[in-house]
Amino acid sequence: MKEVFTVPYPGSCISVNSMKIVRGGRRTHHNRPETQDWIDELAEKTKQYRGDLETPIKVGVFCRFRDNRHPDPDNLFKAICDGLKIGLGVDDKHFFPRVDGVETGYTVEYLEITLEDALGDRDSG
Repeated sequence: MKEVFTVPYPGSCISVNSMKIVRGGRRTHHNRPETQDWIDELAEKTKQYRGDLETPIKVGVFCRFRDNRHPDPDNLFKAICDGLKIGLGVDDKHFFPRVDGVETGYTVEYLEITLEDALGDRDSG
């Protein structure tokens, strides 16, 4: 099975560089609120695919950005995988992320995400 959908890219707020908060002498790490909001929106959008995909899952991302000042793919994938983990109900250790491409020159930035069974069609023997 293969699913393709787009999500808006709201800019540099999508970073999993966490905030460090000290409470009761313990340091905890949390996503920035705007990052967590984006992760939650992605999770909600992907709930419709829950149960449709077999693990492992290939996660492809084609990025369309305004200019060359775009995020480190590693940080972007961490946020995407966090949202997919919640939405699909699948541990992100079963995701195999890849960058399908990057284009610049867009006035509205967005990401095209492809979810695909990594093992292909298992019924064709």
